Amino acid sequence: MSLKDFRVVDNIGKGSFASVYKVIRKSDNKVYALKKVKINKMSKKEIADALNEIRFLASIRQKNIVGFLEAFLGKYSI
Repeated sequence: MSLKDFRVVDNIGKGSFASVYKVIRKSDNKVYALKKVKINKMSKKEIADALNEIRFLASIRQKNIVGFLEAFLGKYSI
């Protein structure tokens, strides 16, 4: 899967290194939140922290927490 598989609907948040978008997956029209992180301006420690966040989100299985779908790496613009 890649960013090309989603249609961006709206920007719903922004921080120092990341933006969060409301997106729709083209294959089934399901709505998701997509977090795009700019790692090119991060230190090695910050990149390691971002990867740990991905691992943590992928491991959570709890009914009151939004689930994690997938992580992918690429050069894309929104």
